[in-house]
Amino acid sequence: MLQGKYRELELEESNQQQQQQQQQQQQQQQQQQQQQQQQQQQQQQQQQQQQQDEGSQHKEEERQIKLFAAAEETAAENRRMC
Repeated sequence: MLQGKYRELELEESNQQQQQQQQQQQQQQQQQQQQQQQQQQQQQQQQQQQQQDEGSQHKEEERQIKLFAAAEETAAENRRMC
């Protein structure tokens, strides 16, 4: 009789431990998903940064072309004056 009761308690305990392990595994999976989301966000930020860099690089190139054109014009005017 006592042995049967003891066995029941043992089974209950091992069931609880299994449930706890499952909960821990679920928590770990959630943490992994969160980490993946964070990594994706970081990647998106890096991509945005890259696009911004490319945009400002393009503007800089345009600015240099305009400067060069202006310098050419000035040089041509100077030659005409001579």
